Amino acid sequence: LLVREQRRVVLMTAPSATSIAPRVVKVVADGEFAVSECSQDGRLAVLASDEDGVQVVSLDGKCSTLCTLDHKEVRKAGFSPSGAFVCTMHRKIDSRPNVMVWRVSDGAKLCEFHERESPHRCWPVVQWTRDE
Repeated sequence: LLVREQRRVVLMTAPSATSIAPRVVKVVADGEFAVSECSQDGRLAVLASDEDGVQVVSLDGKCSTLCTLDHKEVRKAGFSPSGAFVCTMHRKIDSRPNVMVWRVSDGAKLCEFHERESPHRCWPVVQWTRDE
């Protein structure tokens, strides 16, 4: 389980037949995060902070940061099916692009565009094919 607490994001064990209380395995990141999402296979997490931008973190034993994305005030984020790409979206301010697609391996921004709708009503705005 990836749990966003008030001042940190932690990786926890899931409740089991012998214990209903989850246990903290690792503190993934300290700080206040507006968004925290896992990849479909549970290997990666994307964490978005208003101050620090976006981090893509490996959820292996080390919980290392794979890349940092220069996108502030993100309100939605999600991975492609394989976890090779991440899409981020901040609230619409004007006609500037508010949706970006990034490559996880190097943090490169691949494309950006402007989405008019509220991120809560139209998320995810990118639909991935099976082969991405």
